[in-house]
Amino acid sequence: MENNAFKVTLGLKKHDTEIPVVHKQDGQRFSRCNTVKFNTNTAYDVTVTIRPELTLREMLIQGEKVELTRVKPEKILEDDCCIFRAEWTSTGFSSSKSGSRKDLNINFEFTNQITMMVSIQCKFYEDSENQHCKWGQPLHNIEYDCLIKDGQSFVDILKEKYF
Repeated sequence: MENNAFKVTLGLKKHDTEIPVVHKQDGQRFSRCNTVKFNTNTAYDVTVTIRPELTLREMLIQGEKVELTRVKPEKILEDDCCIFRAEWTSTGFSSSKSGSRKDLNINFEFTNQITMMVSIQCKFYEDSENQHCKWGQPLHNIEYDCLIKDGQSFVDILKEKYF
């Protein structure tokens, strides 16, 4: 791994059930191949793991700051990482019309004024809908291979992997 290379792993689970959100591959129908499914007016737990360790100062989801809590890694093998947790609520989002997708923008602010921006293609379902929002594969994590070039203050995302 290069000196300025690191990985960010993003996990999303329903807050009340700890069940991972679901994603599906849409092929070339939309701007991105993967769609993540959410319910409106629902709380989600967001976990951010950064390897090797890099301090996350602030995270914004759709421009709204979420409160971060740094947590200790559970396994001794994870000494080279740091983990942050937050809760995000999809309040204010309307359900997506059939055949449409929305972008969920997430900004990460690291120490030394380093910024990373990602956009996740989403489909929102009514909070009471519990059938269509479960169609697809459980999304355990989205992993980003990142690079900060010398002299730049933004992160280049080299690879994005849904698993």
